[in-house]
Amino acid sequence: IFVYSAILPWTFFSKSISQATLSLVSNVQLVTKIYFPREIIIYSIILANGIDFIIAAIVYAVMMIYYGVVVNWTLLFIFLLLFIQVILTVGISLFASALNVKYRDIGYVLPFGLQIWMFACPIIYPLSVIPDPYKYWYMINPMAGIIHSYRGILTQGIQPDFVNLGISILITAIVVILSYRYFKKAEVYFADII
Repeated sequence: IFVYSAILPWTFFSKSISQATLSLVSNVQLVTKIYFPREIIIYSIILANGIDFIIAAIVYAVMMIYYGVVVNWTLLFIFLLLFIQVILTVGISLFASALNVKYRDIGYVLPFGLQIWMFACPIIYPLSVIPDPYKYWYMINPMAGIIHSYRGILTQGIQPDFVNLGISILITAIVVILSYRYFKKAEVYFADII
């Protein structure tokens, strides 16, 4: 229950980014033939992975019932966390997919980078193992605050730590704004260099 509460959102996040990064290059016929907003391809991949996430969440709910984990009203914060996570996923996916059109090596480096990022998040360990002097720097990782909040809500029934979650929200907002600008700027040359 402890690990799965963090693996579940991380899997959605990493699978969406991995698939979205390669999506523009793998849909070359579609990108070069007609004009349409290219970000629709990224959104559709994230939506498809969202369906997988919902199915896995149902399995998790059954596990929680089996193990007798009690939930309370704090479960409603899940929707806020999911919204923040989807926005962060969209931002990183837009940036990585646009970058992959120009530099094809991104698709090969990304799985390794995501694996390192996974160990930089409190997935297989609790946040309490991070020493206090380093905790602030650790929480600059936006997924750390999101995953820690998921775990607190699902396993302990507590509200998210709004300071840590606020840092995640701020970084997510910066990432999505900059990524969307970069994507729209790079979109002009997609058909030429893909």
